[in-house]
Amino acid sequence: MSSSNRQASLSPGEQQRAKSRSSSRSHRTPSNTGTHDEDKQREKTASQASKRNTREIKSTKRSDTSPSSRSTNPPSSKSNTSKKQRSNVKTPTSSSSKSKSPSSKSKSPSPNRKGGSKRKKTSISTSDTENKQTSQANDSERQDLSSRGLSTVPAEILELVSLRCLILSNNNLSGLPTGIRSLINLEYLDISRNPLRVKNGLDDYFCLPREFRYLRNLHTLIMAECTLKHIPAAVWNTISLQTLDLSRNKISYIVGEIGNLINLRHLRLSQMDLDTLPPEIGFCEKLKTIDLTSNPIDNLPETLVECRQLYEFKINYQTFYKLLDNYMIQLIDEGKIHSEHIPQVIFELEGLQVLDLNTTKLNSIPNQHTLFNLNELYLSNNSFFDIPESLCTMEQLRILDMSNNRLQTIPEYCIKIERLKTLILSQNNLTTLPSHIAHLSTLKNLIVNHNQINTIENGFSQNRSLLTLDLSYNNLEIIPNELCNLEQLETLDLRYNQIENLPLSIRHMKGLKSMNIIDENFQRIGLHLLGNPIKDPPSYIWKSAFIKTLFDYIETKEKKSFKSFLSS
Repeated sequence: MSSSNRQASLSPGEQQRAKSRSSSRSHRTPSNTGTHDEDKQREKTASQASKRNTREIKSTKRSDTSPSSRSTNPPSSKSNTSKKQRSNVKTPTSSSSKSKSPSSKSKSPSPNRKGGSKRKKTSISTSDTENKQTSQANDSERQDLSSRGLSTVPAEILELVSLRCLILSNNNLSGLPTGIRSLINLEYLDISRNPLRVKNGLDDYFCLPREFRYLRNLHTLIMAECTLKHIPAAVWNTISLQTLDLSRNKISYIVGEIGNLINLRHLRLSQMDLDTLPPEIGFCEKLKTIDLTSNPIDNLPETLVECRQLYEFKINYQTFYKLLDNYMIQLIDEGKIHSEHIPQVIFELEGLQVLDLNTTKLNSIPNQHTLFNLNELYLSNNSFFDIPESLCTMEQLRILDMSNNRLQTIPEYCIKIERLKTLILSQNNLTTLPSHIAHLSTLKNLIVNHNQINTIENGFSQNRSLLTLDLSYNNLEIIPNELCNLEQLETLDLRYNQIENLPLSIRHMKGLKSMNIIDENFQRIGLHLLGNPIKDPPSYIWKSAFIKTLFDYIETKEKKSFKSFLSS
């Protein structure tokens, strides 16, 4: 191969270096001996250099893709610069630390924005998935199938092993299937208002199968208004029950097996045909509330006192006095005899906190009682002529309702009920608010509407705890200063009295913030004057909702009166 051909095979740079070397040798060695060997050597050297460059390039590519090679290989100046840039950026210590430096981000913002958008969409999708999973979890734990016209329980419901709450009220169910046993985690079951049927027999109870006993986590069973005449035996075998509602059925007796329900806390048996409870009720020692309203009860077992946690007992709405003949009822109404038809055991329930004896034809409370923990006592619609003095020993009493009785006075011994907060004496025959009420230092609500009150005694305003005073539908002709001095009062209801003028001192009642307003709980708040023949101030002022307008009018009137007095 000629020298010109060899030079043509070399790159332009190598040709230039070859020329310079040839020129240098020509100056050092005049002869051309060994030129061929030198050319071969240069080609060999160039080939080796090319291979080395290729290996370095490949090695560099591998080092870029391999984290281990970055840490072990000596860093180049370029990698040092990159490291310095990365060290200025605070990133979490994780695989995300491989992300590009800020400078590289600024060079290619578009891909990063796209990536961020994708991550955002992924986050939203994840959130939606979590919400969907939560919804599915809720559906698997709670099912409300009320008012669906169901005659059978859907098979797919019986497959929800994790179900905790099942509501099947107001359907056409005649019973529950044996497959109910699979709902082993069920805690709450409502099958009220269904036409359940029970075949009266030793073991043949149709509406609740024997498999019902496998619901060992069931704590609430509601079977109200199911036209039942007998209670399925499966109920008494469900010892996990804490709340049992059998109200508004046609049941006339409760069997002794109720004593099996040792965990029972709330028992609702209202509006049935019961005349008593079995003695075994005493085994339900955890009972806290019993509702026997609207039952023809004639006696209660003495074992009821064993329910020492009982704090609420309801037997109102003509429970007992149906058993009295008309002559006895007349004597009780006239106060000629004491009412003794209420079983004494009720007044011996030491732990009782709420006692409802409304509409029971009572006219007395026995002195020998043990209701020392009673917080609420409801005695409305009875035949009391006085507030029983025996109530004074109920040291924990907070609420006393004796509305719709025949009370004529509020006796002074009532101040011994030191913790009383609410006193309801509406629809009686009261004519005076006595001053000793001021000594009820914890009283916040006094309700005395629908009486014949025309006088408020001096000293009444010394009370500093009263917040609500309802004197509506009485015979007041003026608003006495005794009322206007109750500056802390927040609600004063004087509707439908005989008031013609408002006193100047009414503007001192700074606790009244509005007029003729009913709040979101349908309770009257502020000052109420409707139904009075008020002549001054004008009706557009005292019938409005803005009490400041009333106070400003009163203040202006007072100033004019004072100026008139000075000028005279």
